[in-house]
Amino acid sequence: MSTTKPAKRIRILACLVSAGLLFVMGFGFHYPVQAATKEQLDNVQAQMQKTDQQMADNQKKMAALDAQLSENQQAYNDSLAAFQKRARAMYMVGNSGYLEVLFSSKDITEMISRLTSMRTVLQSDRNMIDTLQNQQNQINATKGEIQKAQQELQTLKKAQEEQYKKLASEYNAENSAANSMHLTFGSGTWKNDYIWPIDLHTANALNISSGFGGRASPGGIGSTNHKGVDVPVATGTPVMAIADGIVVYAGAAGGYGNFVAIDYGTGSDGTSYGSGYGHLSSIKCTVGQQVKKGDVVALSGSTGHSTGPHLHYDFFVNNAQVDARTYYPDLTFTGKGRN
Repeated sequence: MSTTKPAKRIRILACLVSAGLLFVMGFGFHYPVQAATKEQLDNVQAQMQKTDQQMADNQKKMAALDAQLSENQQAYNDSLAAFQKRARAMYMVGNSGYLEVLFSSKDITEMISRLTSMRTVLQSDRNMIDTLQNQQNQINATKGEIQKAQQELQTLKKAQEEQYKKLASEYNAENSAANSMHLTFGSGTWKNDYIWPIDLHTANALNISSGFGGRASPGGIGSTNHKGVDVPVATGTPVMAIADGIVVYAGAAGGYGNFVAIDYGTGSDGTSYGSGYGHLSSIKCTVGQQVKKGDVVALSGSTGHSTGPHLHYDFFVNNAQVDARTYYPDLTFTGKGRN
């Protein structure tokens, strides 16, 4: 009779993930952090479903083991009863039984054969009982492993439920707050005279730690579809308006932390331009403020969902985020995200 292999111990690695959301309606822009947050919720939900399936599988294994144990117990009882019956009969017969075997045998060879057969039957019974007992022990040990794994799965499921609850709460709260922010770019006149938002003499000013487009989620909290470029400057680095414009947003923005958005107007060809700066440590401007090219509007930092100090720089063309570097052909970028 075969037994199920002991279940492997399940190690719980539940890591609570925070998420952010910034959503702009109308002709404004939609930050990818919302999709990333929804993705996190979907991932946790998928993990919960997987845990439920594992628990259901364990319950099936336990039911199969219980049936196997019941069958094994019946076989054990039958074998034990047969052994006891034969042993009791031989005990009752005693020496007379051996004499009967001796005198009824045709010769010494037959007598030895009969005595050996009697001992073999008893030994076989003992072996069968030992085998069944060992199988029972193995089944019970396997059940113990599955029960332990089930308890760990229950603990994991509880952690996943708490994680999902936290993410859902953040998602709903930030979605509600972000939906009240409507931004558009294009008022005023774009002069096609602009600069990089970080002074080029600053350390890491042209170092791109994370480029535009698809990427692995930084620390599990950032978007996998990066709609800006990250410049790993130190906290407190001055962040400048890239051109003359007007501040259209200055404040908290979910996962982007402290955020500033500036409208630079529309060019003669009808193309509008704007910029956004995220994870700021400090904001140095107010909504509606007119700014000039080079004015310090904020200080870089690591607020919101950030894995370290940097400036997240969004460049908008016709209210859509584009790779800012394509608009700075004279600059040479470095860093792992430079391409």
